[in-house]
Amino acid sequence: MEDSVTDPVFIFTVNTAANTKLYRMFHISTPTGESSDVNMLLDTGSAVTTLPHKIYQQHFSTALLSKPVMNLTSYQGNAIDVVGCMQAAIDFENITANVTVFITYGDTALIGMDVIKKLGLVISSNSVLVNTVVDSFVHKVMVDTNAKPVLQKLRRLPLAVRVYLSWYPLLSKWKVPSRT
Repeated sequence: MEDSVTDPVFIFTVNTAANTKLYRMFHISTPTGESSDVNMLLDTGSAVTTLPHKIYQQHFSTALLSKPVMNLTSYQGNAIDVVGCMQAAIDFENITANVTVFITYGDTALIGMDVIKKLGLVISSNSVLVNTVVDSFVHKVMVDTNAKPVLQKLRRLPLAVRVYLSWYPLLSKWKVPSRT
């Protein structure tokens, strides 16, 4: 294992409309033979999968932890304390993904894009709440003249919004410049 730490990996929490969160039960097993079903939040804004330290202690305490090879950073830019990493097989509906799980002091178990991609999960929504919100929302931006600008990395769009936004210029009453 390398001793160097690479660039930070950002973890962005994404929630769906009306404060409904995408929790699903995943079966996690370790090379030491421990296994448990864990209720985890699907987070399309997180690059990696994380597990709270208390869940690790309850269900996977004999699994060896390795030193993390990268720093984790929240959307606000705060460092996330990582206890260590464990190798695990994560099962969902008879499909398995072998991944590195980051053990953190947080309270929420997150399924990140690493597992979402390996399992081929598709997150869809039957509701089109965005249309009514976008068309009827009026807001005046208030800017504090004493505030210092902060540069932040671009945020990954939630999967449910991406499709709508790609079609929005075609549906909009406003003129959109062509790329030609």
